[in-house]
Amino acid sequence: MSGALGGFSATILGLIFVTSTPAGVAVGVASLVASLFGGVGNDTGKVIQNGVSAMTEMARTLQPLTRYDLFQIRFPFLEFSLQNGTIIRFVSGKGVIERAHSGSGWEIV
Repeated sequence: MSGALGGFSATILGLIFVTSTPAGVAVGVASLVASLFGGVGNDTGKVIQNGVSAMTEMARTLQPLTRYDLFQIRFPFLEFSLQNGTIIRFVSGKGVIERAHSGSGWEIV
């Protein structure tokens, strides 16, 4: 499993530091899900795919809101604890925008 976790870490770093578009983030997350749960066809994979879809939808919703530079969003998640103590979380559904940041500070949305 350590090889899979190495790939997981590399994918997350790629999402944080390399990807700059919502579509790129969605593709990165989708490929992470596919690499960890590909071919499983179980309920867990479906829940994770729902999360990927929800993040993609949220990214599309936020894209036209150019007056804001940061958003605080609360997403539900599915959490796995591995035997070595590592915790992996996946977004599992639609998120809620709690507040947005602009030049004048944080605003409740």
